[in-house]
Amino acid sequence: MNSAEQLADLLAACCLGDRKAFEQLYTRASPHLFASVLRIVRRRDLAEEVLQEVFVQIWYRAGDYHAGRGSAWSWMLGIARFRAIDCLRRQRPAVSLDEVPEPASAPASGPFAEAVRADGAEQVQRCLGELTPEQRNSVSLAFLEGLTHGEVARRLGTPLGTVKSWVRRGLLALRRCLEA
Repeated sequence: MNSAEQLADLLAACCLGDRKAFEQLYTRASPHLFASVLRIVRRRDLAEEVLQEVFVQIWYRAGDYHAGRGSAWSWMLGIARFRAIDCLRRQRPAVSLDEVPEPASAPASGPFAEAVRADGAEQVQRCLGELTPEQRNSVSLAFLEGLTHGEVARRLGTPLGTVKSWVRRGLLALRRCLEA
């Protein structure tokens, strides 16, 4: 059984109220989800709070996961990303987008770098490399930095519709590449 199937099985067990399965899920997924959240919120204390919210939501919504719609990892990462973005929006008066550095092509160190080097990261990096520079940059800003499409458009000085197209086409290309 591969890692993706194990995560899906743990989610199914969580749906049934299995606390041991939830503990195993937390042990396996929390370092990677924490790194993703930290990359977006950029503050350890906020990332810890968001991670707690993420796992509470995973526990209560485990029954919403359907394998036919995507991997368990993608489902959990989506929850983490949206919770992190919500956190940023709540904190918006205290956060200046000017302080957010431009995304690096590949993080060199830190918890996010460890997560990127984890399961399947080579394949993700390879697939990102196959995107056009515009798609890669737009997807990185939206999903790694946690920016909205409007914020990406302002950052890149590009019309909103163009950015939405780049992100959509980039995600479709990533999906095709990762499924191959």
